Amino acid sequence: MYQPLTMEVNDYDKNKKNENPSGNYQAASNTNACDLDEETNTKLRGDAIGDTLYSQSFVLKTLLTFSDLKWDEEIEEDLCFLWDMTVEKDVCKYLFEISFPSLACSTIDKCTENRFIEIVIGILANILCADCDKNITEEEIHIILKELDTADSLILIQLARFISTIAHMFQELPFISENILNKIKFILCNSTNNDLLLKTLEAVAKLTSSYKLEKSLINLDIINSSLTAYRSIIINENHFELDTRDKQLACRHMLEIVSNVCSYITRFDDNELLLEFKKMFKCIY
Repeated sequence: MYQPLTMEVNDYDKNKKNENPSGNYQAASNTNACDLDEETNTKLRGDAIGDTLYSQSFVLKTLLTFSDLKWDEEIEEDLCFLWDMTVEKDVCKYLFEISFPSLACSTIDKCTENRFIEIVIGILANILCADCDKNITEEEIHIILKELDTADSLILIQLARFISTIAHMFQELPFISENILNKIKFILCNSTNNDLLLKTLEAVAKLTSSYKLEKSLINLDIINSSLTAYRSIIINENHFELDTRDKQLACRHMLEIVSNVCSYITRFDDNELLLEFKKMFKCIY
């Protein structure tokens, strides 16, 4: 299956730092101009977006299909190509200029094609990572978060990336309700997909950082569900090992979550939560 490029929070800066690494923006791409076929070269010619070789008309033509979506292989390939394009800052900026978040959310709200939803949320997560002026409304965020009801793990992975990104963007997270957190905890406790568990742990680590969530939403259920996911990733035949990158990332996210919850206890002097926390980790005390 075609695997588009995805960007994580702060990856735009990291990519530039690899090349010369960035103080300014530059993202890596897997596109090699020498290897492009005639059809792809046609897409890249014409009205370029910013300093890229990508075409505005190709983007507009692709997005016009949203108005009367008839899902097929060609639309999927074009959307995947657009997803790859979003590693470029100028492309992300252009998508905001033409109100892509609004168009994407209005289409997702009516669409039942899982692959379309996965790709569009992936594009949203990418462009929201970009170092450019960006905007997404609380109503649009709610539309995307409704997809947490899906059982499709590929959509949920992109949703976890989306949640991590908005948690990084905003100082407060009023759109993250108890109901949303319960759905996130359900994923942590029940999924067997390591990629999904890792992305969801990362999302929880970002949600609980810097006191962005309401204090009333912070409880030991967050740690318990995160521990369930953590154990699922790192324990192999009853042996605790950190011998892979995924296991090391899981450990890092778990430590961040515990640290963040402890910060809430300290800041709000929550003795009740502290006592519960001590009971859970009584082996440490």
